[in-house]
Amino acid sequence: MTCVVKDSSTNTLELDSWLGEALRELDTRDVLSSEWTEEVEENEPGVKWLTQRSLLNIHSTAALILFFVSQKAETTTLVGSLFDPFSVTVIETPDPDWIEHVADALESGLLPAMRRAYRYLPAVSVLTDRFSGVSRNPISRHKEFQNSFKEGISNAQPVICVVRDVESIPAPFRSSVSQVVRLAKVSRQVVLTLHQVVHRKEPDRTIRVADHKLPVDDALQLLTPDQLAVSVRHTDFQEMVAKISSFAAGNEISTSHQALDEVKGLGASRAQLEQLAADMQAWDHGELGWDDIPRGVLLYGPPGTGKTFLAGKLAEHIGAHFIATSYSDWQRHGHLGDFLAAMRRSFGDASKRTPSVLFIDEIDSFEDRATATGENANYTRAALNGLLEAMDGATKNQGVLVIGACNHPEKLDRALVRSGRFDLKVALKLPGKATLAAILSEHAGSVVSQTAIVGAASHLLGCSGADAAALVRHAGSLARRNGRDLSDEDLLEAATAVCPQSSQKDIARIAYHEAGHSVVGFKLGLGVPLRAEVGHHGGAVTFRESHPNPTLPQMEAQLATLLAGREAEDLMLSSVSTGAGGGRESDLSKATFLAARLETQHGFGLEPLIWRPVTEENLNALLQDTNIAKRIMAHLEAAQRQARNILVSQRNTVEFLARRLMSERELVEQDLATVLQRFQSSGDMPHRVFRGDGVESASGSR
Repeated sequence: MTCVVKDSSTNTLELDSWLGEALRELDTRDVLSSEWTEEVEENEPGVKWLTQRSLLNIHSTAALILFFVSQKAETTTLVGSLFDPFSVTVIETPDPDWIEHVADALESGLLPAMRRAYRYLPAVSVLTDRFSGVSRNPISRHKEFQNSFKEGISNAQPVICVVRDVESIPAPFRSSVSQVVRLAKVSRQVVLTLHQVVHRKEPDRTIRVADHKLPVDDALQLLTPDQLAVSVRHTDFQEMVAKISSFAAGNEISTSHQALDEVKGLGASRAQLEQLAADMQAWDHGELGWDDIPRGVLLYGPPGTGKTFLAGKLAEHIGAHFIATSYSDWQRHGHLGDFLAAMRRSFGDASKRTPSVLFIDEIDSFEDRATATGENANYTRAALNGLLEAMDGATKNQGVLVIGACNHPEKLDRALVRSGRFDLKVALKLPGKATLAAILSEHAGSVVSQTAIVGAASHLLGCSGADAAALVRHAGSLARRNGRDLSDEDLLEAATAVCPQSSQKDIARIAYHEAGHSVVGFKLGLGVPLRAEVGHHGGAVTFRESHPNPTLPQMEAQLATLLAGREAEDLMLSSVSTGAGGGRESDLSKATFLAARLETQHGFGLEPLIWRPVTEENLNALLQDTNIAKRIMAHLEAAQRQARNILVSQRNTVEFLARRLMSERELVEQDLATVLQRFQSSGDMPHRVFRGDGVESASGSR
């Protein structure tokens, strides 16, 4: 007789003798109704307990049923397969939430039942790395599990391990495994049988009909043990079906193969992401191997550029489950052990919901191990090692696409961003005027004129797509307050509220500043900027990525370009503002870091063979060395003079470009090329060589 037999007339599972005996061991209910002899009125308080025939733990009962569904052995050989001398049985439980329940089902149910029947059977060690020992630290817990396993196989006593997969067994002992049982997934049969067992009901016509109202197996497989238990608690079968269906509905996938069209301003990255989505779909249909698909996506850019929105739309385009989490989500669970446990749960959730997209926000909160110092250094290393291990595991689990998001990719550990973990890297920038106009149009609809849309978009330059959506919501609120439909007036008034108006004098200063960056960068070989913009928040100029291994002149060109905005303000307005200073991303901050690295880290300083890295943490200490500080200042002053000389010779270009920016607020590459090439001077440009000892030689006009 097989361990579990499908009854085709009821679609439930026929319980064999061992499952029945194991259930009796699990049942902690004293059968009061067989011992109580006094007559009891039907309306007596709690009288239903006289007819309650079992008190089974639903989680353990479900795990026991899943184990028996997994078994291929005959009943007569099941005992031997588990109790043979020197045998090591591994029960693979891909969903970690089931591990503890499977272990309890074996320890409290099946194994005692077998030992009761055959009293000569020895005790069996049931091991799991989930709760061996008392330590909550995952590293210590792994050592405890390894020691327990080593002790368990030191004699003829059989061992049973309940783990996520056989790879969880310590590598030196993996060859000792004699059989591997992969735990079955929740199905309609399992749900029907579990309800029947818990409530001691016989299969009937109601169950056979209701069976067809249960969610499909693919949806039931995604239920957590708690969701299954909460559903099965309902004695009425129809109520159980309704509850389990509501849980399963939350696991449904939203699919739209045009979802990426909703993401504005992707540029050249759109084609890469669309191809990735097509590859994932091909894998899901069995047309492409998992090894042929890029490993992971890293999205990086300023806050508000829509990284979470893009990841969600990519999942929708693929037709995959979207699981969103973040560094802070994991950290809020407690100390390092809880942090890593929460991380593993997220990866486990993604693994059981394939195809899936696991989105990890704030991934730059995992500090670079090379620069980790102080009391948190060990925490940093352990947290990042845990992430690397989890990502490598996700790579092996087919169907999980990991997407990381950050604001500062330069802070990431090299091991994290290497190929094989994040193959595809996508830079997201704040939207330009055209993209902002498209976002405004999509949210506002056709009731607002294109003139108002473009005007509001110009006003929003430097803001995010989220700001544009918020602007339309604010405009709608203004319209409702005035008892009318959305109008141009509402949109423009909301634009001023979301991004307060700056004076024309301030806009002019910003325009001169950005024109200075553009002209000097162009003249020093950085190329035509991709975009220049001015707005009420400030301005920005975007050049193409710099050379991967820049030479000294190329680094000096970057340095002069960074300082050119401040010099343009001084040249054109005879004063400077705080526009070049401020935070870590300011011109002066970037220039100081670049000059310091040029001097001490990149081999272009007075001591070119000595390497001293420059980080946010050690820059101030480095500047305390007066000799180094003087040499860094010399680099900066030389770059300042170089920028000034170019701006003086190109004053007309700066003036014309600034006026275009004041008028149009944004110029793209083609616009900038027209202006810069039109005014390009045919005269010699100054050239200088800085030797690192404070001496500067120059040729050309001064």
